[in-house]
Amino acid sequence: MESSAKSIEEVVEEIMRTHRSLPASPGFDEVEAAKTLILNVDKEEQARIEAIARKRKSLEVPEELFRVLQEMQKNLVHFQSKERGQLRSIQMELWVAFDLGMR
Repeated sequence: MESSAKSIEEVVEEIMRTHRSLPASPGFDEVEAAKTLILNVDKEEQARIEAIARKRKSLEVPEELFRVLQEMQKNLVHFQSKERGQLRSIQMELWVAFDLGMR
């Protein structure tokens, strides 16, 4: 961008040019699909965390050591869920971009 003052017409034209260069807003279907994706990832994560919480330790394993293992497993599930959600989101964006490009 130039540092000098511009006329109103030049500013409006630059605004319009910038606006046209922005990606299109997602449609209703894309927003709904993204919301569903997020809910599914959250449900999967919650189910896996609940399964970890239901695990029982053997008698020879100290309670503190078992709790550390469970906490690490829960953190891993959380990380994997976020990573999977991000990958699915990227896949959806690519699908939408490809679908819009074909129109």
